[in-house]
Amino acid sequence: MSIQNEAILVKVTQSTWGNRKSDKDLAAEVISQKGAQQGSISVSKALIDSPDVKALTKISGQITNQLLRRVCLSWEDGVHLLPVDLIDRFEDQLRKFNDQREKHLRSLGETYDDLVAKAQYRLGSAFCESDYPTRDEVLEKYQLTVEYRPLPTGGDLRVDLPAKRLEAIRRDVEAQVQAKVQKAAEVAHDRVVDTLQSLIDGLERHGKKEEGAKRASKFSDNTVEKVKEIAQILPSLNINNDPRLTKAGNDLLTKLRDLDADELRADPAKRKHTAEQAKAIVDNLNAFFD
Repeated sequence: MSIQNEAILVKVTQSTWGNRKSDKDLAAEVISQKGAQQGSISVSKALIDSPDVKALTKISGQITNQLLRRVCLSWEDGVHLLPVDLIDRFEDQLRKFNDQREKHLRSLGETYDDLVAKAQYRLGSAFCESDYPTRDEVLEKYQLTVEYRPLPTGGDLRVDLPAKRLEAIRRDVEAQVQAKVQKAAEVAHDRVVDTLQSLIDGLERHGKKEEGAKRASKFSDNTVEKVKEIAQILPSLNINNDPRLTKAGNDLLTKLRDLDADELRADPAKRKHTAEQAKAIVDNLNAFFD
């Protein structure tokens, strides 16, 4: 089956308002007070103290790290490969993130003018009214757009060229697509290895107190959840049916399907056995890809 029927391309573009402003006058004062060289110190100030601004920045990062980098595969700058089997999952998670965005944007719009007024007291003489955009200008800075498009194919060419030249270009387009698909498979491989290595490290560190640490390391529930997630979606991420990833996916489902964080924390023998199973999957996968 053609890869063009197995996946689409998605581009998510985000923008946020930068709630910081460089202050050259403040920097000059600090440089003078400290006897420092010109240009050696810079000073920036947080314009408003807003939990909504912090939340919106966090959500932007979550869309990148918890959605694009976990449900999709890298394709090129700003563009990701999205398996068709995961489109519903992708859109559902994106909708939830966007609902959170809209809630915080409404709150920011309602409180912005008051926050600017409070900033006059918070910043004292460092306050400068010209630093502050209007409420509508700030809200306009927060954008989230999603663009879907099909994978390119040599059959898309509609140009008036000699047949031999046209066929050569078509082959080149298909070769470029296949090369990127192979690179995406390597990304999926790295994702499996990284997830399992985090599991192994967490299991082996549990209960141990590293030098300089205040408390002993504790195995995380989140580590187990990530293993379960990659086991669930790996068959869809394996868009070119790479047998190496197929085997890794089967091993994840048969050997690490029923992990329980509480049981692993309580049972040293189970931690050791689980770590050994995870290492075996990593070793097999790395041997395939080396």
